[in-house]
Amino acid sequence: MRRLIIPAAGAAMLGAALLSAAAVDFEIPAAEPAEASLTPTQIAGESFHIQNPVHSDGLMHHYVVESRFGPFTAYGRDALAVRLREVAALTTIAKTSDTEVVLKSV
Repeated sequence: MRRLIIPAAGAAMLGAALLSAAAVDFEIPAAEPAEASLTPTQIAGESFHIQNPVHSDGLMHHYVVESRFGPFTAYGRDALAVRLREVAALTTIAKTSDTEVVLKSV
């Protein structure tokens, strides 16, 4: 039994050392301006703009949408598209007065 534990512990320590060495070699991409990955209509709109610089983890961009409703984070372009639609919906709701809602419901 003791013969199995020592090699297993040694293998675990070697694996941990290799993983930590690999983590050191990983290069984090530099931040870039929003213009590098988005269209002008995605960068700014009626009640929002994308915070510069845009950070990346090497797989996807991390966007921060600054709007009059507060900041929203988006991980990747698909999530950004959802956040921009949400901000557009909030803008529409903010423009709609209570009187208009009552008149349209009658």
